[in-house]
Amino acid sequence: MTRKTSAADRVKHLKEYDAYHHALLEATIDSGTSKAIAPRSKHCCIRLLNLLFSDLFAVRFASIGDTPTRQLLDTGDIHSGSSFWRDITVEFNTNRTDYNKLISPDVRFDGVDASVIVVHDAGSLCDLWKKCNSNYMKVMACFTKSGEHGDDFFDYCGGAVDVFYLRKCLEIKHDLTSFVEGGLRECDQFDSLDYRERERSSLLEMQSPAPKRRKSDVVETVQGLLASVMPGEPSMVDELMNMHKLIELTP
Repeated sequence: MTRKTSAADRVKHLKEYDAYHHALLEATIDSGTSKAIAPRSKHCCIRLLNLLFSDLFAVRFASIGDTPTRQLLDTGDIHSGSSFWRDITVEFNTNRTDYNKLISPDVRFDGVDASVIVVHDAGSLCDLWKKCNSNYMKVMACFTKSGEHGDDFFDYCGGAVDVFYLRKCLEIKHDLTSFVEGGLRECDQFDSLDYRERERSSLLEMQSPAPKRRKSDVVETVQGLLASVMPGEPSMVDELMNMHKLIELTP
């Protein structure tokens, strides 16, 4: 629109744009596909994180990993097609000022604008979160690695501002940390005492002679004794040697 456009025409154009936007949004959500209408931008994940960690969605977000109820299983209302992700999709694609601001003034977020809306469907947003979460876990593994003493989390992000932004979100919503970072299952936890016990047992096994070798040593000792006490009867020694060979060949 030009500067000379009348107020009435401006209102008309804005209404037409809103109608087009809502029609496009509804078609996207109803399609159920995981393909976004437009390519993801650097702003998309930041806007998504604003929604996920908002007061409106944080509690529901922390429960999406729970075991689905029988009702949800019967209706198929789980995973990226769940009511949670559908609600996220509607909010994400709607121009609400609630999610347009960055939660941190850190200069490394310069150039990121959470108010930029690129229309996505539920599957695409779900995948966007999973990728960000996966990258965050990889960075956390390096950040907490023994011998690493850097205090700046961003140094381990490889320039991924969305991962760094997720860290900032967790600094505000501490109660979501265990959900985001997950946790080792009991069977996967490292038990140093049990590890040392296994190492000691392994060392003892290496130091102990093999059963077949011990059996061979005993037979050789018996052969030596028989040969010394019965030098005139080589046939007995030969017979025992033949028996020894049979024992060695026995699996």
